[in-house]
Amino acid sequence: AMLQATNMQGMVDVQDAFNALREKIMVCLGQGQRTDHINGLNLILSTNLNYFNSTQRAELFRLKALFMAELKSYELANSAFSHAITICGSYGKGWLSWGRYFDALLVQELGRLRKDVLPPQQAAAAPAAKRIKVENPTAAGPATADAGGRDSASQIVGNVRVVTYAAQVISCYLQAVNFYRDSSTARMTLARVLRLLRYDDAKRTLCHTFELN
Repeated sequence: AMLQATNMQGMVDVQDAFNALREKIMVCLGQGQRTDHINGLNLILSTNLNYFNSTQRAELFRLKALFMAELKSYELANSAFSHAITICGSYGKGWLSWGRYFDALLVQELGRLRKDVLPPQQAAAAPAAKRIKVENPTAAGPATADAGGRDSASQIVGNVRVVTYAAQVISCYLQAVNFYRDSSTARMTLARVLRLLRYDDAKRTLCHTFELN
């Protein structure tokens, strides 16, 4: 009984340490300055992860990915998201954030294509594409808008990069719905997934992705 009590106390201490660490990291993430993001990233990099369980380690890698994205190190961000899911494949928050990451890249790509495919007069009149943050620390839902107004769908549908990003978004968001137990987030996420199907190519890549997940 004493050994069990000691183990329980150790678990409580680790959870308290994790909560304190995460709080410091989130403060850094919530700031808009590059130095704050670097400081937050250094907090993670200097932490011995061996003390934490798989969910806690996955959360730290998710946060690492968010810092990498803010610092525009996109390949490292993607790698960190992947590592988080490798550590804990059922971590819904990790899937959701990874989906938001790809969603932000998709929105940026759509904005770039819109400038290329619209006639000059329409391009000048169209709303400017907005930068969508990969993650809002205070919000659980996915990015829900294709920033920049109405798409010239006939010329964007089937675009290889759009389809690639959209497939990754769909896959991540559907996994998030499986594991992230929040009904409002699930509704928003599924609505976004259905909207992305309009960009499918002749091979029905997005429909197949939807069916597989």
